[in-house]
Amino acid sequence: MKMQKTKGIIKSLVKSTQNKFFPKKTYAQHQEDIVLLELFDRIETFIDIGANDGISCSNTYLLALQGANGLCFEPVKLNYTFLKWLYVFNNKVKCIQEGISNEVKQLEIQRDGLLSFIPETRDLKLEGILNQYFSKTVEKEIISVKPLNYWLDIYTEFINCDVLSLDVEGHELYTLQSIDFSIFKTKCFVIETYGHVHRDYDLINTLLNQHGYQALLENDLNTFWFARELVVQSSFVEKVNAIPKKFSEYKLMYELDYCQH
Repeated sequence: MKMQKTKGIIKSLVKSTQNKFFPKKTYAQHQEDIVLLELFDRIETFIDIGANDGISCSNTYLLALQGANGLCFEPVKLNYTFLKWLYVFNNKVKCIQEGISNEVKQLEIQRDGLLSFIPETRDLKLEGILNQYFSKTVEKEIISVKPLNYWLDIYTEFINCDVLSLDVEGHELYTLQSIDFSIFKTKCFVIETYGHVHRDYDLINTLLNQHGYQALLENDLNTFWFARELVVQSSFVEKVNAIPKKFSEYKLMYELDYCQH
């Protein structure tokens, strides 16, 4: 483990330097980062919950490279170590070794291959999809979790943010329930739902609808919910409508006329 950690830290430092000067076009699985930049031109702030090592399949790393301020959460000790060292020279991105949930408590988390999950909220509906990422070695540790608003009281600059990316392997609903929507605002939620396969998809959609967010775009992995004040702007809806024409992995969830009502 110590050798793995040392190699990972060195790799994170090398990646940090390389990507600063020679950034890739995208770091996300389905160009989510590029899509966000197409829609918003420039992103000033982001929150990444379940950031992992910060670069692997990341929706937000490109945004950080382009100068955005970020708040990243990763509770797994090894992953957090790589995340911290990835951003060691970037003081605009804050990294926190905790999870986000609807209560202040400690939980057991399991790390299996590239994935980590809380056993009580593991989404068994996704196992068939995720089996390719599982290893035969499961490592367990105890993590701390708090509601998002605990951290927003400290880092108030993220109370109004451009993007919140959420990928916590089945714990998404509990994470969203931790948010005080009377205080927190974002233009866009990007949530890993595997289309509508996620066990809590309907509950997530209902919760976000209640607080003024509409799902408009999806790919095989992620669903994009946008603030309704954007959805009623014809210029923004035109941008959304153009995404599937530019990115074949994406599809619209509603027709343009529906969005304008």
